[in-house]
Amino acid sequence: MAGLAWTDLRRVAVLLAVGAGCSGTTSVVVEPEAGVPADLAGLGVLPGGDEDLASGCGSDCTHCCGGRCVEILTDPLHCGACGAACAVGQSCCEGACTDTATSRYHCGACGQPCSYQHASTTCAAGACALAACDPGWGDCDGQPATGCERDLRTDVTSCGGCGVACAYHNGIAACGGGCYLAACSYGFDDCNGVPDDGCETSTLADARNCGGCGEACPGLPHAKVACGVGVCAIASCDSGWLDCDRKDGDGCEVNAFADASNCGACGAACAKGLVCRSGQCTCPQCNFANAKSSCKNNQCTLESCLPGFLDCDGKEGTGCEVDGSSDPASCGGCGVICQPGNVCNGGRCSLILVTDTAWKQMQKPPKGWEQPNFDDGNWAQAIDEGLYGTQPWNKLVAFDAIKTAAHWIWYYDSRNSGDTETLALRRHFTATATDVTLLITADDHYTVWLDGNQVAQSLDPWTTVHSFALQLTLNHDYVLAISVENTGGPGGLLADLR
Repeated sequence: MAGLAWTDLRRVAVLLAVGAGCSGTTSVVVEPEAGVPADLAGLGVLPGGDEDLASGCGSDCTHCCGGRCVEILTDPLHCGACGAACAVGQSCCEGACTDTATSRYHCGACGQPCSYQHASTTCAAGACALAACDPGWGDCDGQPATGCERDLRTDVTSCGGCGVACAYHNGIAACGGGCYLAACSYGFDDCNGVPDDGCETSTLADARNCGGCGEACPGLPHAKVACGVGVCAIASCDSGWLDCDRKDGDGCEVNAFADASNCGACGAACAKGLVCRSGQCTCPQCNFANAKSSCKNNQCTLESCLPGFLDCDGKEGTGCEVDGSSDPASCGGCGVICQPGNVCNGGRCSLILVTDTAWKQMQKPPKGWEQPNFDDGNWAQAIDEGLYGTQPWNKLVAFDAIKTAAHWIWYYDSRNSGDTETLALRRHFTATATDVTLLITADDHYTVWLDGNQVAQSLDPWTTVHSFALQLTLNHDYVLAISVENTGGPGGLLADLR
């Protein structure tokens, strides 16, 4: 037996054990080789062999090391294989010895990856940190947990850089490596071709661009034309004229003061033998100045004055001889006298202050220029661009109603060369009335200060006229300061304070 190999001895021992089990009395003694256990009765682990039935690992053990079942994916003494021990300070992570203080895949602990969206990372002292954003991405919220959350190539709130927001007036912004105007809001268009000021034109209300850029409303006889919902239409007829055929193309075609078939109103025909004068049917011989008359038994009687006119001398023969809308001696009523420094306009005594060359201007003023005590003695006078109604601005209903003498003003002839600067304008005046109204528009934007206090502002296009009610102290010296910004094309300011 001593000459057999150890493997053969094991097989013999097992066979003998089985044979002994048959009779129940047989016993076998095997002489061991040097270093081999003599007792085979327990069938323990034999040196150099696989696990035995009594090894303690069990049949379902995947890895048995030294008679003990081991998880080689996590055991630091048998990491990845029996006997492969990790160094001091290392952990066994997924079967590999790992320094969790620096590993990006097991940072701080096994199975704890260091990963942020759209970013590269580092692991130091077991703590994960964001190293750098992927190209085109930004960490705009400053929170590492969200990684680099903004796509700087498409995000309109952070276009090309964190916090670089895209926005256009009356327009829809988009980002494609940089901000651009994607579309205009409903009712607006970019008629000047300058994206920076967005969609500056209201194609629903601008008579020069009604329904589309360059689609100007035509002038019509005896009518004021306006753009409404993108369609040109007669807004109103001139005084004494009527649009009886309801056709926009021929304007207000009927003279209501003289047409016997439409005397004062469409379809109001005068009886046979009568004529139409001042919008009322009367006898041919009845003709009072600025008045309506009646006729009974061929006798003429002054019945009423035309709107705005007054019969101040009480003499029927002279008719209504006073224009109460403009006469400072009878402003809105006989004997109503306007104070010095006021004019009569629309039947009201009002302070006159309009934009003209009496205003002073500076292109780039110093800080505090809008304050009343600022010295503007060396400022140049404003340049006259033209009386209200001049091209390219044309007329506006709000200014037509007051028959303003205001001029468009700027600091040089901007009709012949564009400008994108901010202009400062100042005007000194003494209040000769307490309740006044500022009627104003500018091409393009404006801010108004009265004695250093902001009282008005607008970012609307020049076609939108605003009216601001102001309270003044009688006989007080004021400074009206207005900042105007031209965002492209002709620039100017038009204002009337009364």
